[in-house]
Order: sequence, then structure tokens, then C-alpha cells
Amino acid sequence: MLFILEAVKFLEKKDLKAKRTGNPFSLVTIFDEKTYTKVDLFASDSFDVTGLQSGDIVNLQCRLTDQGNISVIGYN
Repeated sequence: MLFILEAVKFLEKKDLKAKRTGNPFSLVTIFDEKTYTKVDLFASDSFDVTGLQSGDIVNLQCRLTDQGNISVIGYN
């Protein structure tokens, strides 16, 4: 299932490794000014932040995975 998170503030993308398995993964930190909420979301490997700066307001394209996680796949 695809959906859009509208008008959220992009803060950063972090590339991390799982402690137990060592598998790499990425998190995207966003801030929603309407609800005053800061959230970390998983990011797909193809999510490219080139051209994004911290504080940019974007519409995030997201996908709900089979495991029930939200994964960021793009922006506009």
C-alpha cells in the first residue's frame, strides 16, 4: 500500500547497522509541525536525499511493508 505524508519537515537520514545481526538500514527523521511530533521512519535503499537539506518541507512517498513497517521510498 502506497501513501503520502504531506508537508512534513525533513530533518536527516541516518545510515545505521543492527547491533545483533550487523545488517545495514537507514532511518529518516521527520517533524510534523501540525502535531508537533518528531518521528523516525525506515527508509528504503533507493531513498536518495540528494538535494534535501535539514528543515525542508516535503511530501514523503511511503509504503506499508508486509511486516507492517512504514518505509520511505521518495519525496516531492
